[in-house]
Amino acid sequence: MVGGVNWAGQTGPAAAFGDFNTSPRWQGNVVMSYKRGPFVSTLQMRHVGRGKYNATYVGPDDAGYNPALPNSINDNTVASATYVNLSASYLLQGSSEGTTVELFGTVNNLFNRDPPIAPGGNGYPTNPVYFDTYGVSWKAGVRVRF
Repeated sequence: MVGGVNWAGQTGPAAAFGDFNTSPRWQGNVVMSYKRGPFVSTLQMRHVGRGKYNATYVGPDDAGYNPALPNSINDNTVASATYVNLSASYLLQGSSEGTTVELFGTVNNLFNRDPPIAPGGNGYPTNPVYFDTYGVSWKAGVRVRF
């Protein structure tokens, strides 16, 4: 608690250079990998639970809501979001002793999940600490070890 306010569960924006950090009540991260011979694949799922836009405000779902009060807003919720990332690699044996070549690729935010709307003073239409602001992105490459 900071200043008598329980900020836990606020996933909306924090004031720029604030003296506290917002924190969702629920977060989860699941990682699963599969390996068969030279092939490796990893699937990651990251979940940020539903939260409040601002812990000092009240919305229609909160006790004490009254549209005539200055701290009452029509929607004080931020939706949950789940992001899926996928990566894979394949290790090739090199032609000379000790040399290996690895092909790899990664797709972040595989299903192009938009972040929930939570505008604020940080210049983003969401909280970029918890939610993906890029959309789907990918990279691929080759690693050579010798």
